[in-house]
Amino acid sequence: MNRSRFFVLAGISLLTLSFVLQTVAAETSSQPIRSPRSRKTSEIDVYLPLVPIGQPIVRVAALYYDSETADEPDEAFRLWNVSRKPAQLAGYGVSDGRHTVTFPVMTLAPGTSLWCTGSALDFAGSFGVAPGCEYAADSDPAVPNLSGSALRFSNSGGQVRLLNPAGALVDTVVYEDGDAGQPGWQGPAVEPYSPSSSFPAEGQILYRKLDRSGGQPLPDTDTRVDWAQEPADPIAGRHVQYPGWDLERFDHPPILSTAGTLTVALAPDNLFDVVSQTLASAQESIRIEGYSFEHVALAEQLAAKATAGVSVTLLLEGSPSGGLIDQERFVAQRIEAGGGQVWFMVSDRGDAEDRYTAQHAKFILVDDRLLLVSSENFTGDAMPDDDKADGTQGRRGAALVTDAPPLVAHARAVWVADFDPAHHRDLFR
Repeated sequence: MNRSRFFVLAGISLLTLSFVLQTVAAETSSQPIRSPRSRKTSEIDVYLPLVPIGQPIVRVAALYYDSETADEPDEAFRLWNVSRKPAQLAGYGVSDGRHTVTFPVMTLAPGTSLWCTGSALDFAGSFGVAPGCEYAADSDPAVPNLSGSALRFSNSGGQVRLLNPAGALVDTVVYEDGDAGQPGWQGPAVEPYSPSSSFPAEGQILYRKLDRSGGQPLPDTDTRVDWAQEPADPIAGRHVQYPGWDLERFDHPPILSTAGTLTVALAPDNLFDVVSQTLASAQESIRIEGYSFEHVALAEQLAAKATAGVSVTLLLEGSPSGGLIDQERFVAQRIEAGGGQVWFMVSDRGDAEDRYTAQHAKFILVDDRLLLVSSENFTGDAMPDDDKADGTQGRRGAALVTDAPPLVAHARAVWVADFDPAHHRDLFR
């Protein structure tokens, strides 16, 4: 991309036009800029921070081109306003190299993004949220339509080109077998990151690396180094994303400082006792995320709580290693019979794919005031409930129980994002 550069001078007042022009001309010169003003007979050397702002205000930030949905109506691209002012999108165009769609009058707020897709309804079914615009069908009257020929992103490779209202090239992204020699791009194309069958290329979303402090895309270099799938970067690269992930919200671990009580329970010695006591304290609600739940004694306790009027909801992995065993089906049946709900995250409804290779969390929320996080699944061998006086079988593990409000609130946010059957089709009761 032909990218001119100029610089912002911050923190200096009463700058004359000639001083600004001198600064622009200096670019990155290490020589001091001479102030046009002087005090008495001496000159003042002024060293200013140089901030490049030759970056595009609007940038292609993500691409979903190899959809898992039949006929791929939920293909989509994402634009991001990386500036500090609203971006007027009217007249902007996006091209796949053969077809171009054009934005109507729309405003993209500073630091925000929008998804644009072929079919808004299909996109919402895959991603769990409505897009900002659609271009191949008027499937949702509430979603603005782009004009022009509908885009079709090739699964084997291609490009996304962003054009400003004057038709000038603003940004280019080349992926897989697309033409890496075209204007606006340098070096190898972006490839899905697929080191094993656990991370299939199909269904991956190509997305830009994000600043870990503010969650915004990093500066653009027109290379695959900008993208999170980059194989040479073991820290910010080698990442994947699939539809339905709440990536920007949970990608960066929170750092919380708080006061509260903390109970540590070790398995197999006393883990069952602490889990049971935590459940027994519930007065209003119990929410559990787990990989598997096969513990009959804990299931009976949950069924009794549900019968007594406590809201009991479990979200479990629908395709655990080795499959769903009869004991877990029996446990789920008992909890449901008591008035609770047991849900599974699984690819079970038509084109719907589960969001994660495995729903592997292991935590309990009680009354939104207590959080228990366990290293172990809710099974008899992990949490034996026998008399320990003569020893016991089981394996070493641990659980933490806390009432620290920020920790409880964060786990609650994870629960709300994961357990959202109104917007995600991978949840089956």
